[in-house]
Amino acid sequence: MRKTESIRGKPNSYKLTKPLCNMKRSILFVVFILSFFLVTVGYSQDSEADKLCKEAVSKMDNEQDFPGAIALLNQAIKLEPKNLSFQYEKAFAYHKMGDYNNSVKILEKLVKSSAAEPLYFQLLGNSYNRLGEADKSDEIYQKGIKKFPDAGILYSGKGLVEFNMERYEEALGWFEKGIEMDPNYRSNYYFSSILFAGSTETVWSVLYGEIFCNLEPEGKRYDYMSKALFDTYDTCITFKDSSIAVSFTKNITISIDDIQNFKLPFANTAFEMNLMLSLVGETEISIATLSATRTKFIGMYYSNKQNIEYPNILFEYHKKLIDAGFFDCYNYWLFYEGNKAEADAWLSQHKEKYAQFAKWFAQNPLELSSNSKFYRMQYSQ
Repeated sequence: MRKTESIRGKPNSYKLTKPLCNMKRSILFVVFILSFFLVTVGYSQDSEADKLCKEAVSKMDNEQDFPGAIALLNQAIKLEPKNLSFQYEKAFAYHKMGDYNNSVKILEKLVKSSAAEPLYFQLLGNSYNRLGEADKSDEIYQKGIKKFPDAGILYSGKGLVEFNMERYEEALGWFEKGIEMDPNYRSNYYFSSILFAGSTETVWSVLYGEIFCNLEPEGKRYDYMSKALFDTYDTCITFKDSSIAVSFTKNITISIDDIQNFKLPFANTAFEMNLMLSLVGETEISIATLSATRTKFIGMYYSNKQNIEYPNILFEYHKKLIDAGFFDCYNYWLFYEGNKAEADAWLSQHKEKYAQFAKWFAQNPLELSSNSKFYRMQYSQ
């Protein structure tokens, strides 16, 4: 089953780039195979109803033939009327056609089932929102979250409803709560990064955006985020004569407890200060500059024992990459869309090393869990 998330417009307008180049394909082959497996798993090769459903999904995905898909799904449902997946696919087809009323009729029954899944609530909430019934949409998302408190897709769906109503702070609250509750659900990082990119607190945009790229290392959203990350660093770091300025946060609020415990905000100290010191000697932003700077940054982060005071799963992963000798390769992969010419030139001279990195990267992904995750509010607890 698929997801129905969408976002109408972005605070920052980065142009989407062309499909993946050869530089990324070696890494992403394993991801593609896994994605293909996840799409097809659950449909038995032996069931006639399953075959009909697979054909219907193909019609939707490849031909945009939603009436044809519904006709096939009706046959599948007739053969296996208790299979909720077939009914969900039918509701999804109606949704894609813009027939939200019929989508709602199916989904209202599905969410009442003891075998209901988070996707049912997400699509129902989205359908009500499309019908202009914001209160009903909110009610459905609230019910879904109560039933599935760890389902990141529901927080994302609720956040998108708020976003599309231009209630950005409320949207951000839902996206970040989704990150906290379901750290492996990637869309919440994506939308959080987009919102923070349009704020004064871009430190969270680059951190969430990089985690997103690790969780979704291909496709248009990856391309968009890769360029957005590079552009944000380029915008927030300025060189003038012999001085360097960084501006990733304007939040310098310090509590009484912080003063008593000699603890300053993460964004100002563990991030901005380390970054500024790491930039000494540099005169411009490039992927090479970012790679060298971020390497020095991690050295300071650990030598100052900030990994204890401000634990960060992403920085831990950076150290793992540095120790393995692949952090430069990683940075050229991460920021590729921001400076393709530089990245391609580097790749042409480091093909063997990059091939080694590709293999290592596929076998050693950034691993997130309920006990090992990153979200902004962990530094205010």
